[in-house]
Amino acid sequence: SYEHFALKKDGSIFPVEVQAKTLPYEGRSFRVTAIRDTTERKKAEEEIRKLSHSVEQSPAIVMITDISGNIEYVNPKFEEVTGYIAKEVIGKNPRILKSAKTTSEEYEILWKTIKAGGVWHGEFHNKKKNGELYWESASISAIKDTKGQITHYISIKEDITGRKAMDKKLRESHNRLRSFAERLQMIREEERATIAREIHDDLGQSLTALKMDISWVKNNPEMDIEAKTAKFDMMLDLTNSTIQSVKRIATELRPGILDDLGLVPAIEWQAAEFQNRFKIQCNVSINKSDIIIKDEISIAVFRIFQETLTNVARHSNATEVDIKLNFHVDNKLIMEIADNGVGIDEEQINSSKSLGLFGMRERVNILNGEVEIIGEHGIGTIVRVLIPVSKER
Repeated sequence: SYEHFALKKDGSIFPVEVQAKTLPYEGRSFRVTAIRDTTERKKAEEEIRKLSHSVEQSPAIVMITDISGNIEYVNPKFEEVTGYIAKEVIGKNPRILKSAKTTSEEYEILWKTIKAGGVWHGEFHNKKKNGELYWESASISAIKDTKGQITHYISIKEDITGRKAMDKKLRESHNRLRSFAERLQMIREEERATIAREIHDDLGQSLTALKMDISWVKNNPEMDIEAKTAKFDMMLDLTNSTIQSVKRIATELRPGILDDLGLVPAIEWQAAEFQNRFKIQCNVSINKSDIIIKDEISIAVFRIFQETLTNVARHSNATEVDIKLNFHVDNKLIMEIADNGVGIDEEQINSSKSLGLFGMRERVNILNGEVEIIGEHGIGTIVRVLIPVSKER
């Protein structure tokens, strides 16, 4: 037999299969030829070919097993993801991929579902040939014959390891943001309480004393000039003290020097204040420039500087801090703060509880900058901040 093409009456061409056989009849030989139209068979073969190529080239993992669960087919994507080649797994059970992360109850539900002719959807935390764990999303269903009997099972799976990692990062980021918001609220309440206490204990007492002195002067008009002068001097001293208290409270909320003179003097002032308060030596190195930095950048850098010094005072046990602020010609501001304290480890750097560090990163990210935190046990910690700046001279 052989395949050929035939011509229909209407002139169209169609595929045929030709079978010929020589038969003897009454002492003579006859050639019997049968021609079969193979159009439908060819169409079916083409569909099978396309389906086969689709499975072979699929971006999803495809696995076919017999009714006992033994593997009969895997596509190239399976080999790419798991590290096994087809001949290593054919005839074996998919349990070779098990990592003990999926419970026996889940497998029972799976088998119950597909044996009943249903479709099971779920996720596996499986193990590759090299021992590496990976996540996959799977849909498993039965393949039935023309009588409706189950003959095989097919699994269509997708490697979702990257998605799982991204989901985890998003959850962690969400938790950090929520913690950060709670911390901001707590700080806001603490600041309000501090301001209220300062106003009550300091300004309130001073103003009450002034009120009493003014009332006393008013109610004693007959006192001599010398007593009046002495009383007014006391009132003037108290007024000056009150003014200084107001300035101190305002400076603690937001240093006026940052608005009046800019970032560099504010950094120098804060370093001096820190050194005087905590007795930690501060070595400041700044390549001073007439560059004018946008307010939002100045505020962010200054607050990061304050937060870093606060961490040094609270956690580092340092005796010395080196502070460098450089303005590069390529429109970048680089601030580096290095202490000689106990150092910070990687777990602390990445901890969701390190809200101060998280706040630094958020400030820097908003300005399209970068922050790097390096710690070495017993050596100290370095905080390096790089922020692009728009400079005006």
